[in-house]
Amino acid sequence: VYDCATAGKDAYDIIDCANPSYNSKVGLAVSTYTTRNLNLPEEDVLKEAMSKWYDQLKNVDLDEDAKYDGNVQTSAKDFANLVIGDATMVGCSVKTCPKEGYTVAVCEFDG
Repeated sequence: VYDCATAGKDAYDIIDCANPSYNSKVGLAVSTYTTRNLNLPEEDVLKEAMSKWYDQLKNVDLDEDAKYDGNVQTSAKDFANLVIGDATMVGCSVKTCPKEGYTVAVCEFDG
């Protein structure tokens, strides 16, 4: 379920262009994606982020059990955030930071 009130709001609140640490204030898993293309519409930045996160699956060999192990944590953490079985909500935000020269997408997931 997309959760604008909690995960989406926190994703928006943690984007600080001057201090890009992106740690959840409400204890959720965080995935981030940054692009230097300041002309890309925010919706496209988010689509690009999701695509890059799904591409992380190429970095790991998952067996039938598809366990979240050290290999997945190291090489496909953002992919795991997207597909983890017990996740029930997601919230995302995109912000352009022209002074710093980048646009960032941040999504937060429970689970």
